[in-house]
Amino acid sequence: MEFIVRDCRLHILSTGYTAVANIAGYRLRTGLEYHLACKLAGPLRLRTLDVLHLAYAKALKRKLNVVAFITGDSEILGRADSIERTVGVKVQHPRDVLE
Repeated sequence: MEFIVRDCRLHILSTGYTAVANIAGYRLRTGLEYHLACKLAGPLRLRTLDVLHLAYAKALKRKLNVVAFITGDSEILGRADSIERTVGVKVQHPRDVLE
């Protein structure tokens, strides 16, 4: 993983915010992205890691002006309309961006 981050010159970003949820009588503090993922899981009905990626996009949308989610994942692309309404970012295939 470290090689990929360095080789591709990626930047790892996070909001740094936390959220509090009450679950079964317990007060649970988590990163904002995880809180958002829990809220998005039901409406989006995607795999866990896909929902987490979209939660990060939603959390960083305002902070970094994220307007698109680029993916080759057919399941995410198949739910593009629902994701755009729920998350607020356009879902695009890499070939559509590079043309």
